[in-house]
Amino acid sequence: MNNIFKSLKKTRKNIANALSFVSGKKYLTPKEIDEFEELLILSDIDIDIVDEILSSLEEKINKEINLSIFISDKIKESIASNSYNCKGHSGRVLNIVGINGAGKTTFCAKIAKLYKNKGLKVCIVAGD
Repeated sequence: MNNIFKSLKKTRKNIANALSFVSGKKYLTPKEIDEFEELLILSDIDIDIVDEILSSLEEKINKEINLSIFISDKIKESIASNSYNCKGHSGRVLNIVGINGAGKTTFCAKIAKLYKNKGLKVCIVAGD
């Protein structure tokens, strides 16, 4: 399990940078929203989750909220609702994409081992 956390160190750092971008701000200008969206995407957050965060952020645009806490909670909520839960599922497909040398193969092997250790069957398929 520690190896997974080490593998995701860069992702955690990028998400922390995205959250620090909005830290202390009560609202974001349209330009800042675009910059924040780019930071989230570069943090390897699923585009659907980024869209969900940004759309919920637009609903709160004129309200007094702590943006970094709101966004952090939204990311946690999105990950929890999209994470794997073996109860009631007959199967799950995870798509891992990224640029060459980003660590996709290593991550796939580690996540496969994690699921195998939980007693689940795993199949890894490569596609170009």
